[in-house]
Amino acid sequence: MLLISMTTQEMRTYQCEACGYKFKATRLHKICPYCGKEGTVKPVKDAETILKEVDQENQGGYQQ
Repeated sequence: MLLISMTTQEMRTYQCEACGYKFKATRLHKICPYCGKEGTVKPVKDAETILKEVDQENQGGYQQ
């Protein structure tokens, strides 16, 4: 029996900045699947990323 290894893409959480709709997907969408607005979907940051950004800000090393 031959087993085929499938690569699984990681599901991330995204949120529309226009309507607030949150959803999980394997890639960033250009258009919100709920309200249909373009360019408003952004990845939701996890707690670890937020803590790293705060730490960098406190050390004066955060650059945007």
